[in-house]
Amino acid sequence: MGEALATTAYSLKDKQSFVNADIEDEESDDISDNRRGNKARNLIAFWLLGLCNNYAYVVMLSAAVDIIDKFNNHNETVVPVCTPQSAGAILLADIFPALLIKLCGPFINANTHLLVAIVTLMSAGSFILTSLSPAKWLAFVGVVAASLSSGLGEITFLKYSSHYHKNIVSAWSSGTGGAGVLGATLYCGITFVLSPEATLLVMLIIPILLAISFWIILEHPRQSIESGNPLGIYSAASGTGCCGSRAAPRGPTFSLAQKINLIKPLLKYMIPLGLVYFAEYFINQGLTELITFENSLTLKSQYRLYQVCYQVGVLISRSSVNVYQINKLWVLPILQLINVVLFTCEAIYRFVPSIIIVAIFIVIEGLFGGASYVNTFFKVSQEIAPEAREFSMGVTSLSDSLGITLAAFIAIKAHNLICDYRNSY
Repeated sequence: MGEALATTAYSLKDKQSFVNADIEDEESDDISDNRRGNKARNLIAFWLLGLCNNYAYVVMLSAAVDIIDKFNNHNETVVPVCTPQSAGAILLADIFPALLIKLCGPFINANTHLLVAIVTLMSAGSFILTSLSPAKWLAFVGVVAASLSSGLGEITFLKYSSHYHKNIVSAWSSGTGGAGVLGATLYCGITFVLSPEATLLVMLIIPILLAISFWIILEHPRQSIESGNPLGIYSAASGTGCCGSRAAPRGPTFSLAQKINLIKPLLKYMIPLGLVYFAEYFINQGLTELITFENSLTLKSQYRLYQVCYQVGVLISRSSVNVYQINKLWVLPILQLINVVLFTCEAIYRFVPSIIIVAIFIVIEGLFGGASYVNTFFKVSQEIAPEAREFSMGVTSLSDSLGITLAAFIAIKAHNLICDYRNSY
């Protein structure tokens, strides 16, 4: 089976090389200049798509303590031993639906424009429901909507990116990192002026920006628009893809058995990424809310600050792949698991004297997480054959969601155990 797929891949590559050679003889310098402009336009579009797609997900995590506290009656000016409910509950609602979407996504073909429309509507709905909900369960429905939007968007845009220039992956990853910093920072800043509910309504500008980025800024393949082809960007008539740039033709339609066989070679990318995300989200939603200091910041403000610090680290590292690539992906989960040990000890024994020290380590944690994400998808885009790349990008995106989901379950239990231990003293 593997040899047959390899033969098919090489055959398609040989045919495409002849087509590309003919096209190169006919291209003028003016067309080349135009393509460079189109390339920049698409890089900007994918950066914005990464920003908008992850924005609701990030804001829900930044607002986790506020969402829970909205339905609890206690005075936050008094430093409690433990919060009444773990932010891991919000994390679970914010990631598990996305995991279900990603599990099904690689095996389902649907029109990309329809999927993006669904992503946009669910993103807007998440902000409205979470802000205006009169009951906790309805607020959680809003968080679930954000999760579905993020998960469906990630798998849709990553698959779509496989037909563009390789730098598109870097632009997308940088945009998702930007979503972290912008989302966490704006939420933290605006809540000093407006209520958390009003702040969430302000965020409705993001789904609008997502729609503009996809349907106005991004240049789409003519064949995809005219024929309803959901992802194909290769034009048989011209031998070119979107924006007039050359692109690989659509690969063969793999059977279910073939798709399952294609997953095994991806494990070397998926396992390190999953471990990194498990470790960092266990820290962020299971431990940091227990690491508090008596200073001028309220408990909620401290939690929001931690989220901003983490996202700053993520943005820096997710934007670094064009400068430096990490080939040994297994190093990152080891470093992140060391962070888990350090933060767990701090949550239990509270030996760190200053919030600044904790903030610095959270930035470092974000650096490891962002580096793992961008280097993993960059390597997949470079090392997997073009015919299987679209499917592989979608499957690999499962690993971070699996790690985050596991972290959410364990974070809830760990929160209760640490609280019981601390309350016993």
